Amino acid sequence: MSRPPRLFFVDHRDSFSENLVAALRARGCVVDVVVVDPHLKQSELSLEILLECNALVLSPGPLTPASYPFSLALLDRWPADRPLLGVCLGLQMMLVHAGLQLDLVSGAPVHGRREKLLPAQPSRWLPDNVFSGQAVFYNSWAVREEHLRSCPSGWHIIAHNGGFVAACENHFKPWLGVQYHPESFASEQGGLLLDAFVALLNARASIEPCK
Repeated sequence: MSRPPRLFFVDHRDSFSENLVAALRARGCVVDVVVVDPHLKQSELSLEILLECNALVLSPGPLTPASYPFSLALLDRWPADRPLLGVCLGLQMMLVHAGLQLDLVSGAPVHGRREKLLPAQPSRWLPDNVFSGQAVFYNSWAVREEHLRSCPSGWHIIAHNGGFVAACENHFKPWLGVQYHPESFASEQGGLLLDAFVALLNARASIEPCK
């Protein structure tokens, strides 16, 4: 019998992290949670457990990616052949790490808005139907669709909303991110997305952890 996938979950002290962790554990994952404060440096936290995990999850959180040097540095250490899921701030971290910039979504924060996802390009790593329907957004910042399309970063858009990236993935690595919150009951296909991500982990379970 194969072992359940083990996740390294980086919690940026967000109120939604507990719900996301619970959703992943409900799907059979072993989730190791590391709580990260703004400005924490990688040297201040042992990363031995990172090398034993099958996937990395970057949680939502306040502020912008620049406030979390620890999490940005993890992207340099995470193996390219291991899955990674970024949610909200987590997605922004991956794209900023790839050289893209963030823009304000509106003049004033509008959190908890439920909007329709617009399909853009088929996903290489997950079924396309998990990136559809209505989804709940809590972000003030995002990457503009036009910026990602014009940047030779290896990332491509799966879904967009209002001219901003709503979901994207790396063409060469099983790294994905969503700007919305899939753990929310109001995100119509959020549960299916998490199901599909865990299925991706199980399909790649034969990959041995780095030593």
